[in-house]
Amino acid sequence: MVWCQTEQEIDSLKQLLKGSTGIEESVRLNEELFVAYLYVSLDSANHYRKNIKVISDKNNYTNGQYLYNSLSGRYHFAKSNLDSAFVHIESASKIAEQLENKSYLADCYKKIGVIYNIKRNDSLSKKYALLALDNAKQTDDWRT
Repeated sequence: MVWCQTEQEIDSLKQLLKGSTGIEESVRLNEELFVAYLYVSLDSANHYRKNIKVISDKNNYTNGQYLYNSLSGRYHFAKSNLDSAFVHIESASKIAEQLENKSYLADCYKKIGVIYNIKRNDSLSKKYALLALDNAKQTDDWRT
């Protein structure tokens, strides 16, 4: 039942993507498709992740470049490749700093903290958790 709903949602997103003309809309739809596929089909998720990179690089779209790296971190984390996940999340955090986007920073710091926690580096895990909390508070992002 759940996959059927997801399959219908995916079909709808694909149709919207075919008619998409704007850079932001194309990136957003590729992100939604990535998320829909992430735990269903890593190959399909990877396809939409790469689309974001192509669109963002071609159009010098910095928010899309952030998103590509952030989603790449999630993708590699799902594949249990922590080193690659870390590299991409670190790249995303640098773009977030450039954009001065505290919400993006909070998300990156949270992910970095999780990776350090998995690697059993408690001091760095705590440091990044606190950085994530500080940035999340500044943007009223209580989800993070």
